[in-house]
Amino acid sequence: MSPGPGSTSWRAPGFWPAGARAIARLRGLEELDLADNPIGDEGLVALTAPLATVERLNLADCDLGPAGLAALLAADPPALRELWLHGNRLDDDAVRALVASPLFPRLTALSLFHNPTGPGAEAALADHPLAAALTGTTRLGDRFPIHASRWPA
Repeated sequence: MSPGPGSTSWRAPGFWPAGARAIARLRGLEELDLADNPIGDEGLVALTAPLATVERLNLADCDLGPAGLAALLAADPPALRELWLHGNRLDDDAVRALVASPLFPRLTALSLFHNPTGPGAEAALADHPLAAALTGTTRLGDRFPIHASRWPA
């Protein structure tokens, strides 16, 4: 993809994971929006260091799989409250791991739609006590409401 005049594309071939390592040197971030960048699991692993202060993390359409989510959950960013993971490669096991993690109860916003999930993810979310507290309008798959947020409408 070629950037337009005066713009920079993080989708340039070869940017990730080197770009992730550059971002990882940043400290004190409160919001990080990497949506639509193919960072993949390796790129997310390189990003775990600066996530300690991130409250809002948008990783939508970043080609993340279960290994990337596992790295995020292992880092357990203490300030993270809003997590956007739609449009990735997260399966039922990845969603179960998220729900079982210490991070899940701290989330006030979560987006998981357009991931290859099925009944296992739906069951994990439906059975969790916090699922009822989360409200939203978009869907996990085509059925389960889990674009969840406590944000004002």
